[in-house]
Amino acid sequence: MKIFTRSKHMTCDKTADNLLEARSGLIDTIHEIELLIILDLEKREILKASAVLLRAPYSFCSETAKRAANLAGLKIDQKKISSAINELVGGPQGCSHLYDLSMEAVKAIRQSLKAFTPGNKEERIDYFDSLHHGTCHAHSHSLEEKKKVYMLPNIIIDRRN
Repeated sequence: MKIFTRSKHMTCDKTADNLLEARSGLIDTIHEIELLIILDLEKREILKASAVLLRAPYSFCSETAKRAANLAGLKIDQKKISSAINELVGGPQGCSHLYDLSMEAVKAIRQSLKAFTPGNKEERIDYFDSLHHGTCHAHSHSLEEKKKVYMLPNIIIDRRN
């Protein structure tokens, strides 16, 4: 008998010459939460963030959504970003799910930045590797190993705008 399910989703869209919109959401048996982050691509900085708790177990949970605005000004490339995000949206006055969605949005943004990073393939790989070194099996390999086996992922960029 299944008693709990959870699903998360993330999207990143380039909405203007220098803006990226990242949306992350969580739906489970108890919660429904949406987070929006608007990023300045050139500065790699969050300009605006907002969240809404559409469904939560307690009425006071909705107050924690306001903390998403604290993400504004955060540099997406900074080291120890998880600690910074936890201070801004997590902790006793925050929401662990909002923290989780913020981290998922940062991961999606960082992966999306590869499509908007100037330079040749090796320069882009160098930049991407600097963001993700040591975070998983692939990023635990040396940069030289990865350059030999690199395959461009299926990045969809809508160039109609």
